[in-house]
Amino acid sequence: MTKTDMDRSALLAKQDQGDILRGIAEAVLQLIMETDVDGLIGAGRHERSGERTT
Repeated sequence: MTKTDMDRSALLAKQDQGDILRGIAEAVLQLIMETDVDGLIGAGRHERSGERTT
């Protein structure tokens, strides 16, 4: 399903001038939304599944 490991080094590299809290919040919210969508459609991103509803 959804990848739950966040690449911290990539997250830190994308941040400018100490705006790390915003980047962390965005990453966490993105993970929550992707997990919710995976549950709704019955399959992860790019995953083929017989139970997939969309």
